[in-house]
Amino acid sequence: MGQDMFAAFVLPVLFSIGGGLYGYFRFAERRPMLLLNLMLIFLLGAYVQHAQPSEGLFSLLLLDGAFLFFLLVHHLQSPAPKANPAG
Repeated sequence: MGQDMFAAFVLPVLFSIGGGLYGYFRFAERRPMLLLNLMLIFLLGAYVQHAQPSEGLFSLLLLDGAFLFFLLVHHLQSPAPKANPAG
């Protein structure tokens, strides 16, 4: 049964990593909301791992957690984006 959950979460988590990278570097002003959404996807995966443990899902969550950790650290160390005076 755990393998079913792994199969259900592989593509959404990989899409969140790819889309998260694109959105993080393309839209600097939307980073806080993007990071919040990525954390919610990670927490959903952690709940599924708790409910139906599997090694594949655990390693996928390790990858997603490391990705999210580095994005959060980069966001906290980077200066805030400047407001556009033109509107």
